[in-house]
Amino acid sequence: MRKEKYIKIFMSILVCGLFMGNEGCEEAKKRGRSPLKRNILVSGIRAHSIGIGDGQRFDLSGVLNAQLVQEVQDSGHFTLVNDLTPQAQAAESESIAASLGVHPKPLAVNDSAGACMKNAPDAVVAGNAIDFELSGGGGLSIGYGHDGNNIGVSFDVKKMSMEMAFDAFIPYSGRPMASASVRKTKKDMSFGLNLGFNGIGINPSLYFSTPMAQITRLALNNSLVELGDTMNELSEWKGRVVRNADTHIVISAGALNGIRRGDIFWVSNVDYVWEGKPCESRLIGDAPTSSIERPLALVQVENEPGDLTTYARIITEGALREEIKEGAKIYIYALVPERGKDPRPDLPNPIDRLN
Repeated sequence: MRKEKYIKIFMSILVCGLFMGNEGCEEAKKRGRSPLKRNILVSGIRAHSIGIGDGQRFDLSGVLNAQLVQEVQDSGHFTLVNDLTPQAQAAESESIAASLGVHPKPLAVNDSAGACMKNAPDAVVAGNAIDFELSGGGGLSIGYGHDGNNIGVSFDVKKMSMEMAFDAFIPYSGRPMASASVRKTKKDMSFGLNLGFNGIGINPSLYFSTPMAQITRLALNNSLVELGDTMNELSEWKGRVVRNADTHIVISAGALNGIRRGDIFWVSNVDYVWEGKPCESRLIGDAPTSSIERPLALVQVENEPGDLTTYARIITEGALREEIKEGAKIYIYALVPERGKDPRPDLPNPIDRLN
């Protein structure tokens, strides 16, 4: 069968899977449960360096990237992963396995996936400072489009404006998932900057002691929140199966993602289409081979999750119709309500199975 025909089939299956998978998200919303956080890899924030006169430059990219980690965590939508995360997950899962008395092992080989997909983040996110400007008295400005040559050794800031954008991309594909941009403007500011040797051109740490840091923090946080909201509207949360332990599976998400004891997920193997060799070429598309109505397996979190990984017991009756393979994903089936909250008591509480 030609690759183009495969792609059409996979995309049609994927669209159906997304709508069915969102049922789990809808139940979580009805219960007042916050969405689970997605694992993302952030490639950093691009920004122009800014001339502040006398040959000095202000490293805007440096201060934004210094603020980034905390704002990603505070956004409520994401958990940061990096190249070292798989090793940390493996170490944590081995420790949990010992306490549970289970023996994790590698997943069955998926010829269309390659081992890379079991540790892939949900998205790769890139930031871009689209605009940045500080305005002072007398029409003087520092920022994009201003070389700063007319600025003296001191500058009185009266107004600050910044626009921040983030884009999320599908790992190994480069295809866009979602984007968001936010502009923040603060007027009636009144503070001075010393642009001499100890100023922001030489010592960026001074930046964090000024009101400017609050504006960039808000721009980062608000744009990340908007990106997370958009991603949740466009696609359901998903995690990865990283290991198999016969009666359990190991999930590449944990307490830092918001997973709790009692949560139930459905599992599906995934077919991947690559331009060439798996993991060494561009990913064209993927599609789950199961649905929420006919999952490969249902799994429930019966113990407190680790920070990065979770052991979930397979609660599907009988033998699975096929092995769980590399690149398999989990999707929300039912989440326990917020502690002390249950606005929909008519909905079954999945944690009741454990009592």
